[in-house]
Amino acid sequence: MLGANVALYRIKGGYSLAKIQSSLPPFLLWTPRGQDALFAQVSPLLDQPFYFLSSGGTSFAFLGKDGKTILKLFKHQHLTPKSWLFYTCLPGISDALRIYKILEREKKHHHKRVPFFFTSCAIAYEELREETGILFLTLHRDPRCDKTVTLIDRLGFSLKLHLQDTEFAVQQRATPLFEHLLPLIHTGRMEEAKEAISSLISLLSTRCRKGIADRDPHLGLNFGFIGNRAMEYDIGSYFWDPDLSQASHVKKELFFATFELRQWLEKHSPELLEYLHGILLPN
Repeated sequence: MLGANVALYRIKGGYSLAKIQSSLPPFLLWTPRGQDALFAQVSPLLDQPFYFLSSGGTSFAFLGKDGKTILKLFKHQHLTPKSWLFYTCLPGISDALRIYKILEREKKHHHKRVPFFFTSCAIAYEELREETGILFLTLHRDPRCDKTVTLIDRLGFSLKLHLQDTEFAVQQRATPLFEHLLPLIHTGRMEEAKEAISSLISLLSTRCRKGIADRDPHLGLNFGFIGNRAMEYDIGSYFWDPDLSQASHVKKELFFATFELRQWLEKHSPELLEYLHGILLPN
């Protein structure tokens, strides 16, 4: 019976009101302007039902019925530590072990906690809005976001969520990188494929020149295209690194960030691989 419940939970997407509703205080490190006007712009998009799309390390993603709009709800079970280790003192040397376990756990999961994750979201919104396709973001419960959305899981069951009860992001949907490139290659649209690759390199270069690092530049999982314009839909992995803006660091970052793409092109299109090498290693 337990196994069946676990399987059903996973099929439904693993989300629940408890995981997407918030009890967090306002994120004081970020005070955006013009939120009223921006929410008014995206509000009509939230009238449609949203269907469960995927579950990442820090967010649940739901796709609007229009096939173009993503509603991203954050995983609150990860945003703050909830282990009993934080709240129970142990006798003698056992407490030192408890503290060690806490430090190890937080080191492993620090990128999922509020300080890192919300700062990353703020960076994406303020500095890389076009590159991430973000239409709206709030990092605190905002009564002005007076909207109820319908979430539908893979089995067709629906759940109502009041957006004023949580933090969330609205993004444009992108076609995953390799899913976009493969048909261009198969149909011989090589100029479009080259334009797409150039757009991807431009996106990565822009981020680096702004001194923004990405702890998870996984092209296959986190990057895609809107039309033929590249974007990164993971908004939870950014942090400031001023040294990255130096030309030599940008070149190095581009080389390592495109490793997966180079491997993929070696198999699917030597012509595009040569084109990419020409961008990364110009004569």
